[in-house]
Amino acid sequence: FLSEDLTEAGAELFDSISLDDSFGLALQVGADWKFSDHWLINFDLRWIDIDSDLSATTGTTTTELGTVEIDPLVYAINIGYAF
Repeated sequence: FLSEDLTEAGAELFDSISLDDSFGLALQVGADWKFSDHWLINFDLRWIDIDSDLSATTGTTTTELGTVEIDPLVYAINIGYAF
């Protein structure tokens, strides 16, 4: 995770927060529709299981707050050209 920011309410409680690097299982389904000899449209849908450990720092004390489940659902529509 590249950047973690606190809201005003969170900034009153902690100096900073941190999410650990993570990876997870990804499921994908999709289809191609060829509408000419070379051109196609691709549709795909992905669900990614991502869990990350969250910690917060106040002064010199770091506290583990638990696990954050992110689990995004990602969809895409692509246009392609086959040679």
